[in-house]
Amino acid sequence: MKRVLLIDAGQASDDGARARLEQDGYEVIQCQSADQALERFRDGAEAVVLLELSDSVRLLHELRAVHPEIPVIVLSASSSEAIGALKEGADFVVKPPLSLEELSILTRRATGDSASGHRASSRPEGDNGKKSVDYQLPSQGIDFRELEREVLTQALRLASGNQTRAATLLGLTRDQVRYRMAKFGMTSRDTGRPGAEAA
Repeated sequence: MKRVLLIDAGQASDDGARARLEQDGYEVIQCQSADQALERFRDGAEAVVLLELSDSVRLLHELRAVHPEIPVIVLSASSSEAIGALKEGADFVVKPPLSLEELSILTRRATGDSASGHRASSRPEGDNGKKSVDYQLPSQGIDFRELEREVLTQALRLASGNQTRAATLLGLTRDQVRYRMAKFGMTSRDTGRPGAEAA
């Protein structure tokens, strides 16, 4: 029987969620803290980890250091945390709340238990050599403008304000990056490098 490790302080601790996963044939283990989760995680018996904590990104980094091959689903309402989780190798990042059906489908996809299931980390790289990302859109939608602005900000900071390098990270042209910066009213202060010049 495949095991699902719930590390959470939110929806994932719901009795209905646990019952649905058990109905789907998973053994469900629940942890309420990062320390408890790491202790349970060390034996590597999990089929999937469902993570919803205020410090999800830090814990995900530690989990990946122990067992990088185990799929991890992160539930987060924060766009910046979602981006951080993807950077740390989360297989799926979704915005709560999820319906029980969505939770069931997502877990099956992560474990490969459905005909069309697949993990984001196992998807082939694109033509540009970048890792493909499988982002599960929640049924209630997202604030795409906020997400776009946050992704752009992160890219500019990673590139130390260099717009050409940021464009490369995002698979865009420098003009497309400049257009988005103008759209969001962004300046060099938003890049983490005051006075940075485009290259």
